[in-house]
Amino acid sequence: MIFVSMDKRTLNTLEEYLQEVAPIFPPITRATAIAEASESGEPLALSSKKHKKSLELFDLLATKIEELS
Repeated sequence: MIFVSMDKRTLNTLEEYLQEVAPIFPPITRATAIAEASESGEPLALSSKKHKKSLELFDLLATKIEELS
């Protein structure tokens, strides 16, 4: 699995060359909620400041990981 947090041009290049090797996931947004959850030592899903787009991406990642087994 390849995680991307780059500009659109870089993302397009990675998708072009690596999509046959591994799934390319959408960029991880820069959300303060992720850093705050990490600092407090709790999962983002349990944080009082949930970030919807990040949770959607994590759900997608979990689904893909489950498909591997």
